[in-house]
Amino acid sequence: MGGKAKKTAPVDSKPKKTAQDDTKAKKGAQDTPKPAETPAQALFGKWTGKTPVTLLNEFVQKNTGWHKPEYLMHGGPNSYNCTIRLSKSDKKQPTPISVHFKPEATDSTLLKHKTSLEARHVAATFVLHRLRSDTNLHRMLPPMHREYWLDLEKLRQVNTSEWVYVADPFAAKIAREKHFEERAVKQAKQREQAVRAEAGHKEELLPPAQRRRWEEMAEIGMSERHRETVEAVVRTWTTNWGVTDNSSETGGDPGARQALIKQGFREVHVDEALGHTTTREQALDWLCVHVPEDDLPQQVMQRAYRASATVVTSDERALSVQLAAKRLARAG
Repeated sequence: MGGKAKKTAPVDSKPKKTAQDDTKAKKGAQDTPKPAETPAQALFGKWTGKTPVTLLNEFVQKNTGWHKPEYLMHGGPNSYNCTIRLSKSDKKQPTPISVHFKPEATDSTLLKHKTSLEARHVAATFVLHRLRSDTNLHRMLPPMHREYWLDLEKLRQVNTSEWVYVADPFAAKIAREKHFEERAVKQAKQREQAVRAEAGHKEELLPPAQRRRWEEMAEIGMSERHRETVEAVVRTWTTNWGVTDNSSETGGDPGARQALIKQGFREVHVDEALGHTTTREQALDWLCVHVPEDDLPQQVMQRAYRASATVVTSDERALSVQLAAKRLARAG
């Protein structure tokens, strides 16, 4: 009648792998091409840390007002080089301030590179060193760029400029420009003082009240022969240059000596002039007449003599003086 059902063994749905199947699998794995290296992998190898470009971008982002770095590529394949321009907006400046960085070559790193990516990271390393040379940031760089940093550090030891290795290159640029402007102004003043010391200070020869009159006076030039004749007449017929019997008691003009020496006259000539006069103006007249031509300051000495007498004036009211000079010139 009803007997017990015979149990059947479960059927294995997965076919067993044979040695032939293993051989086919290995052959297929060998035939599958490996994924190509990315440019970053080709440059950094197994490096998994941050790249120089990433570190530079992060540093720039932390500073308020700084713009994204501009990577300026030059050259072509196998000869790429990169420079970087950083810029910053400042409310005190009408236009953004920019600073340009050009990498330097070292023993370990040249300026020409095979790829633009390599040139970009080298430039970023250079800028990082300029901005963060007072830190140990090089420990976070890939090996090749770490070596470049250490070479740059050797260059820093011999560079004494106070505006190169700073965390804020924009403030350093403003300070540097201000320094050179002030130095240029100072040098210009020194040159002016030297010229004025050589030529004499015309405006200090007379008191301020008489300075304008001096400027409006006619200036007469004549031949050297005529000038010597006039000076001889003045020396011969002028017997009193202002000296009085009580001049030694009053002491004359106490500031005359230093003032005349400052104008370029020699001390020995000034002392002799003050022995014959009592005021600065009188001493000046005496010096202009008696001091040899080669010892006169340029201010009171005209070396370019013409054959005839001429007159130059800045005052239109001195027309009569001009006409008189012309008559004198015609008379010889």
